[in-house]
Amino acid sequence: MGSISLRKNYLSYSKLPLDIDSIIVTSGATAALWAAIRMSTQREKKEVIILSPCWGTYSNIIANAGAITVTIDTCVNNGWHHSIDCIEKRISANTAAILFANPANPTGIIESDEWLTTLIQLAKMHNVLLIADETYYDLAYETQSQSSITHCEGWYDVGVCIRSMSKFFLAPGIRIGFLLSNPKTISKMHTILLGTYLAPSAIGQQQADMIILHNKHYRDHIQICRTRLHRLANSIHTKYNQILPDAAFFAFMRITNKSEIPVDAITLFNETGILGRPGNSFGNNFASFIRFNLAISADKFDEMCRRLEYYTNPNV
Repeated sequence: MGSISLRKNYLSYSKLPLDIDSIIVTSGATAALWAAIRMSTQREKKEVIILSPCWGTYSNIIANAGAITVTIDTCVNNGWHHSIDCIEKRISANTAAILFANPANPTGIIESDEWLTTLIQLAKMHNVLLIADETYYDLAYETQSQSSITHCEGWYDVGVCIRSMSKFFLAPGIRIGFLLSNPKTISKMHTILLGTYLAPSAIGQQQADMIILHNKHYRDHIQICRTRLHRLANSIHTKYNQILPDAAFFAFMRITNKSEIPVDAITLFNETGILGRPGNSFGNNFASFIRFNLAISADKFDEMCRRLEYYTNPNV
């Protein structure tokens, strides 16, 4: 289950009104995702819906758990938001779970508490598990806009919330994640994890405990990313709509050259030397998008903006 001290301190820090039987410490968020998916698909239901664009490893984790991925894409014209109606239409008798990230990776979009509440009601109606990947939780540019499944009534009965030390606490190397749910669900996931080599290290848990107690986190730096985001957007000249993220330290954008022709990440790198994450690593329909890192060094960020300005502006 993890260190009692760490579980207590994380719940206290997060102001979650739960007891320690409602939380497991895992070997990073990936182990938490695997356990939740494995638990939800142990019986006859084998499909897991994912909301795309999303972290490309989701489908691999689902396959490793012996399940089947059902992908629902959204698009930039929808503000990267997913329609509850579209989700409901894809639910079938074989749907075991719905997996989504909030804030989303790669778009940085935050769904509202109202959207989450409606999704919870949908999950109850169809008897499916909600798996909320909140790895980027607490990295909203406007703190009041940060929603969470844990804010919503009824989540405890149908939801699993996954958090991580790697992003907000700047501690990816210690490989510590958290699974939050009701004690019955937690017990089932704990049993699954006991049969694996996915236990978190004792040293990692001690380090996580110290980080939380000393309140070491990314909050002081997230506003730097927000400032950089607007500078990046102003450097890019394009006729296409750009939806800026609500949170995190990346931006998912479509880049065009001086002839206003969209380019992919490989082309951009070959022609400018700018390195971005290819959009098709987040879904099959996003090759024309690139995820840019806002947390690089100041000189590299300045150079990236300068090159993008020159590359995309037909008047330069």
